[in-house]
Amino acid sequence: MRASAVDWLIVAGACVVGAAGFFWRGNRAQGGDFITLSITLTPDDRRSLGCGSDRNFGEATCAYTLTGTKKAKSGRLIVPVVTTSRAIYLVSNLFEQATLRKAFERGGPRFVAVCRAKLREPSGAVGIRFARSGPFDMQSDLWVADIQSCVGP
Repeated sequence: MRASAVDWLIVAGACVVGAAGFFWRGNRAQGGDFITLSITLTPDDRRSLGCGSDRNFGEATCAYTLTGTKKAKSGRLIVPVVTTSRAIYLVSNLFEQATLRKAFERGGPRFVAVCRAKLREPSGAVGIRFARSGPFDMQSDLWVADIQSCVGP
């Protein structure tokens, strides 16, 4: 029995799909990976950004519970950020970066900070907001990352 051209096309298509799946699998982020984040920020973000979660992530935590109750201050604060590619991350150590301190203090326009971060773990259920009095928007499995260093304006 001889294979037809259609049979060979089916085999070739299956090989392409299999290869794409194999290579895509290798690009998944994992806890402990270091990544570069280009984050859009405004000087008001220190007062505006917030998240709510019933979990702690090592020494880092959101300022609110999942139901919106303010937590007692403990550990490093986690806040949501948006990258220039529109991805959302939860990050700690952002406002402690000496290289960004002047930009947060002086006021002014939106700026971009390029930060090196270490991925911790996916968040599970979390509420995020970008305005101090705004409601929490429920999200799930956002990456929690610890900012290691940043370069700003």
